[in-house]
Amino acid sequence: FSELLNSKVSQVMDHDKAFLQGKAIDLGVVPKDGAVCGAVVAVCKWEGHWREEWCGLYERTITFYPPLTNAACFELSLADIQSFRLLDIESERINPLPGLPILVLETAWQCHYLAFADQGVRQHFYGKLEDAKNEFDRGALERQAEMD
Repeated sequence: FSELLNSKVSQVMDHDKAFLQGKAIDLGVVPKDGAVCGAVVAVCKWEGHWREEWCGLYERTITFYPPLTNAACFELSLADIQSFRLLDIESERINPLPGLPILVLETAWQCHYLAFADQGVRQHFYGKLEDAKNEFDRGALERQAEMD
């Protein structure tokens, strides 16, 4: 039985090849204008449950859109992000999505895990996020100095 199950589970199907590929339009998503960058990602909703969504990085937020919608399901302010990091899991046995690189967004109340199609897409998003967060924090410090 285990051989039969393994042969069926390990086969790459057409829908597997399409996972995390394309752009917002390929998910049927109509995001708001003005994104600095965006990517199709797998978002960890809870342990063992991931959902494919379009993730848009904007000047002040990261916004998530589920498939077939023009309304965001979640918006995370850059002010709430305390840190972010690349999660490199050496062992494929413990990686929740083997072969997919993961980025972690840490807030005071929750860590948000995003899986990307490949290292290049993750690195591009990480670089843009780093720039946007630095610019946002610089602007917040300037606004605070003006108020003092």
